[in-house]
Formats: sequence, structure tokens, C-alpha cells
Amino acid sequence: MPALATTIKEGGKFRILFDVVRDMRTALAKPLYNELVESSFYYAPPYLSLFGFMIQSKNGLCLVLL
Repeated sequence: MPALATTIKEGGKFRILFDVVRDMRTALAKPLYNELVESSFYYAPPYLSLFGFMIQSKNGLCLVLL
């Protein structure tokens, strides 16, 4: 799906990609969405997991990596 990849890449300049992926839940079939999220933990940088952690943490959007 190269067109979708380009759309997400360019859209990331204007929107938070975590929100884009979360919104894809309504657009994609449930098995496809689950595979997308599951694969992101193995094949992508840890963006989704780190951003999700920061949103759910009580310290707000501050994360320090040493």
C-alpha cells in the first residue's frame, strides 16, 4: 500500500501520527488494524508505545531518555 504509506508520511508533518493510527481503527477491518499495531512493535521505531505511555502517564507529555 504505497499510497497509504506516502499519505501517512506526509500527513505526519501536520498531525500527530499516534492520532492518525488510532483513527485508522474506524477505517480498517479489525484484523488488519490489529496486525498493523502488532507489527509496529516489531518493525517500526518505538513511537506508538512511547507516545501511548506518555499520554497515559500522570506526568504529562514529558519523557526523559538517558
